[in-house]
Amino acid sequence: MARLGAAIRLGLLAVLPLFGCAPSEGLPQLGATFGFLREAGADFALTIVHTNDVHARLAPIDESGRVCDAKALAEKRCLGGMARVAHEVKRARREAGALLVIDAGDQFQGSLYFTAHKGRDAVEVMNRIGYDVMALGNHEFDDGVETLGRFVAAARFPVLSANLDAPREPALARVKSSVIVDVVGRGVGLVGLTTEDTREKAHPDRLAQVAFRDAANVLRNALRQLSRAGVRHVIVVSHLGHDRDVELARTIAGIDVIVGGHTHTLLSNTDAKAKGPYPTVVKGPTGENVLVVQAGSWTRHVGRIEVKFDGDGRVLAWSGDTIALGREAPEDEEIAALVATFTPEVEAMRGRKVGEIAVSAGGNCRAEECVLGNLVADAMLASTRAQGVEAVITNGGGLRPPLLSGPVSHGDILTALPFQNAISTLSLTGADLREAIEHGLSAIEQGHGRFPQVAGLRYVFSPRHPAGKRLISLEVGDGKGGFRPLDPQRHYRVAISDFLRRGGDGYVQFRDKAVDPIDYGIAMDEALVEYLSANGPLAPRLDGRIRSQ
Repeated sequence: MARLGAAIRLGLLAVLPLFGCAPSEGLPQLGATFGFLREAGADFALTIVHTNDVHARLAPIDESGRVCDAKALAEKRCLGGMARVAHEVKRARREAGALLVIDAGDQFQGSLYFTAHKGRDAVEVMNRIGYDVMALGNHEFDDGVETLGRFVAAARFPVLSANLDAPREPALARVKSSVIVDVVGRGVGLVGLTTEDTREKAHPDRLAQVAFRDAANVLRNALRQLSRAGVRHVIVVSHLGHDRDVELARTIAGIDVIVGGHTHTLLSNTDAKAKGPYPTVVKGPTGENVLVVQAGSWTRHVGRIEVKFDGDGRVLAWSGDTIALGREAPEDEEIAALVATFTPEVEAMRGRKVGEIAVSAGGNCRAEECVLGNLVADAMLASTRAQGVEAVITNGGGLRPPLLSGPVSHGDILTALPFQNAISTLSLTGADLREAIEHGLSAIEQGHGRFPQVAGLRYVFSPRHPAGKRLISLEVGDGKGGFRPLDPQRHYRVAISDFLRRGGDGYVQFRDKAVDPIDYGIAMDEALVEYLSANGPLAPRLDGRIRSQ
């Protein structure tokens, strides 16, 4: 467990498995046993250092978010990384009298460190840094419950998700709803929340026995139990997104601080690119101040907030900001050395060259046509054309850091396509295909990963129209370089990822309306490897297949 200040550890960490307990179980008895939960007293100052959406960026990254290679590291062109986070944590321990170190989820997925180590590296680093608590993010479920269960079992800190409902998954039995921590004699309650659409965002087949309850209702119940136990200071560790956090703060009484994640929202008092000031200060339903914080993503920043409470637990004052972990930010040598022990496997994956591209392939794949989306969709179409496939749809959220111009290795591809999805093919009526595209356009405002990147199709949409009425036109390639209007009655052969085939990102049309599906074909990364290998130096580009008006 983390140290408090420079010399002492948390006095007590009471892990309370609330889900499955009646409201009268656990917390009230704990409050009666440990008198600190019922004592009021003088003002109390608490420092919180927090991360979110690390996404396997254990080592430093470049500006695009790719984990740096040895050359970039030697040239000092890299930023972020958990060693820089650790340096800020140690600084806070020296300076703060009472400290909590919190992660708001999505440690998994996003770089070759996760591909190679499946979270074993992340939990070792977090243990060594001394995190006090973590909420589960949706990407913690990407590789299934067994991988997550091993992470939770290895963690020397509580892993929280109050709205997780998985009684038939013993691997997740150690996940808790909330904890109460004795911080220099004050009881601090922490409640974890995970986005409710995690089953759609992770692979649905891997979460057959897992559900996620409504976060607001679950939170109200958890707060009632903490109140009965005499807890006066409550931190919600949320992987719901900044807008949802603000809504919870505004509508649910009893919250002091929300440490958030999921939307990669940078709050800052100094960075012009930030969404807003740090913290977002919200008036709760009874007029109380609630502080909402989030620290961007990928270890490019770490958040630090100092909160002063009065003797009754009300927030009196606050200060702090996100701290940019740029190229000049110091690293903790111990954590840098630990991360280095996990690097050889990553370098072996990174090194195998498979092709070359003449221009970089990236873009905003969650809201518009992007070069990476075109390249990946074209590769999927080339791989399945012999099966009669006419069209490809792939979700923008499955496309991650760009492929840079020049030689491309298999490691580069696995970084851009980290989810290791296979290609599924199926037939779908034109009407159902149109409905699927319309669904993919329904959450552009939230930056949702369902946005449809395509090949063999072209479409026009209006983001100004209401969800469900955004698709203006949709055409299908004729195989000769031209396009023809979609026929709502005709069946089209379509290639998608197996993630979408199982209803991922809410694409229920592929799950429920499929005709003659063939599941679990070649992996998407292998299809891209073959495409690059067979076609020499490529110059992928935007070609107008997706247009907005």
